[in-house]
Amino acid sequence: TRYYKAYNALNQYENLQLKNKEIEQFTYIASHDLQEPLRSIRGMVNILKQKQIDEIDEVTNNCICFIERSTDRMSSLIKGLLDYSRIGVNKKLEIVDVNNLLNALKNELSACINDTGAEVYFDNLPTIKVYKNELYLLFLNLVTNAIKFQQKKRVLKLKSQ
Repeated sequence: TRYYKAYNALNQYENLQLKNKEIEQFTYIASHDLQEPLRSIRGMVNILKQKQIDEIDEVTNNCICFIERSTDRMSSLIKGLLDYSRIGVNKKLEIVDVNNLLNALKNELSACINDTGAEVYFDNLPTIKVYKNELYLLFLNLVTNAIKFQQKKRVLKLKSQ
Protein backbone atom coordinates (compact mmCIF):
# COMPACT_ATOMS: atom_id res chain seq x y z
CA THR A 1 0.00 0.00 0.00
CA ARG A 2 2.92 2.34 0.62
CA TYR A 3 4.02 1.95 -3.01
CA TYR A 4 0.46 2.51 -4.20
CA LYS A 5 0.23 5.75 -2.18
CA ALA A 6 3.57 6.96 -3.58
CA TYR A 7 2.47 6.09 -7.12
CA ASN A 8 -0.88 7.80 -6.57
CA ALA A 9 0.81 10.94 -5.18
CA LEU A 10 3.18 11.05 -8.14
CA ASN A 11 0.27 10.63 -10.55
CA GLN A 12 -1.64 13.46 -8.83
CA TYR A 13 1.44 15.68 -9.00
CA GLU A 14 1.84 15.03 -12.74
CA ASN A 15 -1.87 15.74 -13.30
CA LEU A 16 -1.56 18.98 -11.35
CA GLN A 17 1.45 20.05 -13.43
CA LEU A 18 -0.50 19.30 -16.62
CA LYS A 19 -3.51 21.31 -15.40
CA ASN A 20 -1.27 24.25 -14.46
CA LYS A 21 0.28 24.18 -17.93
CA GLU A 22 -3.20 24.14 -19.51
CA ILE A 23 -4.29 27.09 -17.36
CA GLU A 24 -1.17 29.02 -18.33
CA GLN A 25 -1.81 28.37 -22.03
CA PHE A 26 -5.48 29.33 -21.70
CA THR A 27 -4.59 32.55 -19.88
CA TYR A 28 -2.05 33.48 -22.53
CA ILE A 29 -4.48 32.82 -25.39
CA ALA A 30 -7.36 34.59 -23.64
CA SER A 31 -5.26 37.64 -22.81
CA HIS A 32 -3.99 37.84 -26.39
CA ASP A 33 -7.54 37.52 -27.77
CA LEU A 34 -8.83 40.17 -25.35
CA GLN A 35 -6.12 42.63 -26.42
CA GLU A 36 -7.25 42.52 -30.08
CA PRO A 37 -10.60 44.33 -29.56
CA LEU A 38 -8.78 46.96 -27.51
CA ARG A 39 -6.39 47.60 -30.40
CA SER A 40 -9.42 48.03 -32.68
CA ILE A 41 -11.02 50.50 -30.27
CA ARG A 42 -7.75 52.46 -30.02
CA GLY A 43 -7.57 52.59 -33.82
CA MET A 44 -11.10 53.99 -34.04
CA VAL A 45 -10.36 56.55 -31.32
CA ASN A 46 -7.26 57.67 -33.21
CA ILE A 47 -9.36 58.15 -36.35
CA LEU A 48 -11.81 60.28 -34.37
CA LYS A 49 -8.96 62.32 -32.89
CA GLN A 50 -7.60 63.09 -36.36
CA LYS A 51 -10.70 65.10 -37.19
CA GLN A 52 -10.31 68.84 -37.06
CA ILE A 53 -10.36 70.08 -33.47
CA ASP A 54 -13.14 72.56 -34.24
CA GLU A 55 -15.31 69.68 -35.50
CA ILE A 56 -15.21 67.93 -32.11
CA ASP A 57 -17.25 69.43 -29.31
CA GLU A 58 -16.20 69.25 -25.67
CA VAL A 59 -18.56 66.37 -24.80
CA THR A 60 -17.26 64.27 -27.70
CA ASN A 61 -13.67 65.07 -26.74
CA ASN A 62 -14.36 64.04 -23.14
CA CYS A 63 -15.89 60.78 -24.38
CA ILE A 64 -12.84 60.09 -26.54
CA CYS A 65 -10.55 60.69 -23.54
CA PHE A 66 -12.68 58.40 -21.38
CA ILE A 67 -12.52 55.64 -23.99
CA GLU A 68 -8.74 56.01 -24.21
CA ARG A 69 -8.31 55.79 -20.44
CA SER A 70 -10.68 52.83 -20.23
CA THR A 71 -8.92 50.87 -22.98
CA ASP A 72 -5.55 51.61 -21.35
CA ARG A 73 -6.88 50.37 -18.02
CA MET A 74 -8.39 47.23 -19.58
CA SER A 75 -5.13 46.54 -21.36
CA SER A 76 -3.29 46.91 -18.06
CA LEU A 77 -5.72 44.54 -16.33
CA ILE A 78 -5.30 41.94 -19.06
CA LYS A 79 -1.51 42.26 -18.83
CA GLY A 80 -1.81 41.88 -15.06
CA LEU A 81 -3.81 38.70 -15.52
CA LEU A 82 -1.15 37.35 -17.82
CA ASP A 83 1.64 38.36 -15.43
CA TYR A 84 -0.23 36.81 -12.49
CA SER A 85 -0.61 33.54 -14.37
CA ARG A 86 3.17 33.45 -14.82
CA ILE A 87 4.06 33.80 -11.13
CA GLY A 88 6.27 30.90 -10.22
CA VAL A 89 6.60 29.78 -13.84
CA ASN A 90 10.14 29.65 -15.19
CA LYS A 91 11.29 31.05 -11.88
CA LYS A 92 14.79 32.25 -12.49
CA LEU A 93 16.80 34.87 -10.67
CA GLU A 94 17.79 37.70 -13.00
CA ILE A 95 19.93 40.79 -12.71
CA VAL A 96 17.39 43.64 -12.86
CA ASP A 97 17.97 47.38 -12.98
CA VAL A 98 15.18 48.57 -10.69
CA ASN A 99 15.22 52.00 -12.38
CA ASN A 100 14.33 50.38 -15.75
CA LEU A 101 11.69 48.20 -14.12
CA LEU A 102 10.02 51.20 -12.51
CA ASN A 103 10.19 53.21 -15.76
CA ALA A 104 8.23 50.41 -17.44
CA LEU A 105 5.77 50.45 -14.56
CA LYS A 106 5.32 54.24 -14.81
CA ASN A 107 4.64 53.89 -18.54
CA GLU A 108 2.03 51.23 -17.89
CA LEU A 109 0.34 53.34 -15.21
CA SER A 110 0.78 56.70 -16.97
CA ALA A 111 -2.94 57.23 -17.56
CA CYS A 112 -3.76 56.47 -13.93
CA ILE A 113 -0.90 58.63 -12.65
CA ASN A 114 -1.94 61.55 -14.87
CA ASP A 115 -5.64 61.23 -14.02
CA THR A 116 -4.98 61.39 -10.27
CA GLY A 117 -2.20 63.98 -10.42
CA ALA A 118 0.08 61.59 -8.55
CA GLU A 119 3.82 62.14 -8.74
CA VAL A 120 6.20 59.19 -8.90
CA TYR A 121 9.92 59.86 -8.64
CA PHE A 122 12.85 57.52 -8.31
CA ASP A 123 16.53 57.54 -9.09
CA ASN A 124 19.74 55.81 -8.17
CA LEU A 125 17.99 52.55 -7.38
CA PRO A 126 20.18 49.47 -7.41
CA THR A 127 20.60 46.66 -9.89
CA ILE A 128 19.70 43.49 -8.01
CA LYS A 129 19.28 39.77 -8.56
CA VAL A 130 15.57 38.97 -8.21
CA TYR A 131 12.58 37.20 -9.70
CA LYS A 132 11.68 39.93 -12.20
CA ASN A 133 7.93 39.21 -12.66
CA GLU A 134 7.34 38.97 -8.94
CA LEU A 135 9.21 42.22 -8.23
CA TYR A 136 7.32 44.01 -11.00
CA LEU A 137 3.97 42.82 -9.62
CA LEU A 138 5.01 43.85 -6.12
CA PHE A 139 5.78 47.41 -7.24
CA LEU A 140 2.65 47.48 -9.43
CA ASN A 141 0.47 46.58 -6.46
CA LEU A 142 2.23 49.02 -4.13
CA VAL A 143 1.91 51.96 -6.53
CA THR A 144 -1.68 51.24 -7.65
CA ASN A 145 -2.79 50.80 -4.02
CA ALA A 146 -1.06 54.04 -3.03
CA ILE A 147 -2.88 55.85 -5.84
CA LYS A 148 -6.19 54.16 -5.14
CA PHE A 149 -6.16 54.87 -1.40
CA GLN A 150 -4.63 58.34 -1.35
CA GLN A 151 -6.32 60.98 0.74
CA LYS A 152 -8.84 63.14 -1.06
CA LYS A 153 -7.67 66.58 -2.15
CA ARG A 154 -4.05 65.64 -1.48
CA VAL A 155 -1.53 64.96 -4.24
CA LEU A 156 0.21 61.64 -3.83
CA LYS A 157 4.01 61.92 -4.05
CA LEU A 158 6.01 58.69 -4.21
CA LYS A 159 9.75 59.20 -3.96
CA SER A 160 12.69 56.87 -3.57
CA GLN A 161 15.54 58.07 -1.39
